[in-house]
Amino acid sequence: MTRGSNLLILASLEPSKEVSFTTHAMSPGSVLSLCRDRCGKEDEAYVLAIRGYGWEFVERLTPEAEKNLEEAYRFLKARLRDLLNK
Repeated sequence: MTRGSNLLILASLEPSKEVSFTTHAMSPGSVLSLCRDRCGKEDEAYVLAIRGYGWEFVERLTPEAEKNLEEAYRFLKARLRDLLNK
């Protein structure tokens, strides 16, 4: 399931048996699979993608990306409030 706009995408994760050269390059699905295999845990997991702009190596976000991050924060805050109030 994927929900979102062109600024934010929330997608559910499934365990994945992808193999990578190093653990530094593991996909979120691979981490979920490792947790299930090693710890016997299998919970719901999601990944939130936030649109970015400008990929130069600088120490701050672009104004557009900062706005998207603020929107992501508001989105997650509302989603967590809804989940806790069920």
